[in-house]
Amino acid sequence: MAIVVELQHIGSAGFFGYAEFDDRVDAEDYAIAELVRLGESPADARAAAKLATNTPADASSRGYAVRIS
Repeated sequence: MAIVVELQHIGSAGFFGYAEFDDRVDAEDYAIAELVRLGESPADARAAAKLATNTPADASSRGYAVRIS
């Protein structure tokens, strides 16, 4: 079963950046890299990826979240 990652712009509640991975580690690595690319701090991106489930975890400073399910 694939692990799905989706990023969310909190202000618009819209999801984007859909990607599928075989394991959670790769999914979190992708989420962290994308959140940092969007301007989130590496620490906030790591924390959000670790906490993300089907409910998005807020990376906070730049208005993005991530869902990993």
